[in-house]
Amino acid sequence: MLCAIINGPSFIEAKQQILNSLPFVESIELRIDHLSSLSEEEIHKLVVLAKKPILTLKQIESIPHETWVKQVINLAKFHPEYLDIDYSFPKDALSHIQRCYPDIKILLSFHSDTHVHLPTIYKNMLKIPAHEYKLAVSPTSSLETFHYIRYKNQLPENTTLICMGDIGVPSRILSPLMKNKRNYISAPHVPPIAPGQLSLDKLLDYNYTHLSEKSHIYGLIGNPVNRSISHISHNKLFSDLKLSASYIKILLAPEELEPFITLSQELPFKGLSITMPFKTKILKYIDVLDSSATQCQACNTLVFKNKTLIGYNTDGLGAIRLFSNKGISIKGSRIGIIGAGGTAKAIASACAHLGADIYIFNRSIAPGAHLADLCGGSFFPLNELSNKHLIDILILCLPPEVSFPEIFPPTILDVNTLPKESSYIKKAKQKGCRILYGYELFAQQALLQFSLWFPKTISQQHCDQFLVYIENIMNSM
Repeated sequence: MLCAIINGPSFIEAKQQILNSLPFVESIELRIDHLSSLSEEEIHKLVVLAKKPILTLKQIESIPHETWVKQVINLAKFHPEYLDIDYSFPKDALSHIQRCYPDIKILLSFHSDTHVHLPTIYKNMLKIPAHEYKLAVSPTSSLETFHYIRYKNQLPENTTLICMGDIGVPSRILSPLMKNKRNYISAPHVPPIAPGQLSLDKLLDYNYTHLSEKSHIYGLIGNPVNRSISHISHNKLFSDLKLSASYIKILLAPEELEPFITLSQELPFKGLSITMPFKTKILKYIDVLDSSATQCQACNTLVFKNKTLIGYNTDGLGAIRLFSNKGISIKGSRIGIIGAGGTAKAIASACAHLGADIYIFNRSIAPGAHLADLCGGSFFPLNELSNKHLIDILILCLPPEVSFPEIFPPTILDVNTLPKESSYIKKAKQKGCRILYGYELFAQQALLQFSLWFPKTISQQHCDQFLVYIENIMNSM
């Protein structure tokens, strides 16, 4: 059940927010603490206008506790369908409301900005009779958020669990999978009043209308993940295919990788994209490795199949397809690769397999030399990158903020999706270099991922539409 939050602050603004929300939601929450300037008559009008109205008055420090209690009791006279009662609210005052207004449904809510043992809190909340229970917690990591998501599946359907903050956004997107009673959104064209709260438009961008308790989860794990547009592009494809699934970006600390992979198998995950710094580290947690991953000793794609994790790599073949589509020959080309991480491994191995001469340039000697050995190429420290190597194609596989000696060969591929053009790429364009963009590589490797996740679903028409959509996303930025 979608519930729009109305915060005014004026009567006219609150009324318009309700009218804008009514076509899209099943319930309206009036945040009385944000509507403090309204008269009782105006509040009554809003209650009458709203759909299944909830009245909520959060306690603020400037108001004495006794005054707040009286104000909450006073809200009952408006006869809303629901009254949000904080867990800290005096029990005798709540009993008074329930005796005097038996038709009002009580939504008992708990909010915490610190870590709490939620099972104990919930057990104690159940001692207080209510129609619904809401738990709002503040996780400090994505791993903790997904632990809460798993925990919610143990709770009855008259319960809502919300993870606050940006790190808790997956709990809002995956609310239908969690069987939450409600999912709170900001009213149209109104800034959110809670950290991590989404607007209706942003929620729908995650293929929300196709989600249910039986939906599947796909996502990107890495650190950072903010340079990816996958949450936009992939969910658009999911929507076009009418898949009951959502794709989310998941920021993980290095030490969270192993526990997250374990936890993911207890949740309805069906596929994961892997980005830095996990493309190599993920290997030891995978049950079955495809040759595309063993060849380059890196994995960027996970398929969850019958409780088995299968690892693939689509970066290398994605790069080969991109070069082929652009009419660029790999065989016999002198290819310089800056970096020695997972993406560099995949592309270097794939290009070497097709007969390219590979030159690895890296800051750290050991991983660079190892990659050169892996693909039968040559290694040089990054500061030795120069025109003397006669590079035909230069492939940048380092984050955009990393500096390096600048050369300008005929063709350059920057694997970073964002920014679309670094200062180096802009200079290279001015010097006449042919530029292949990171978003173009991203699109090709993503299509290969889709063929692994949805082998019987995706058509050539969908692939063509996806490429156009990626182009449109980048042009809009």
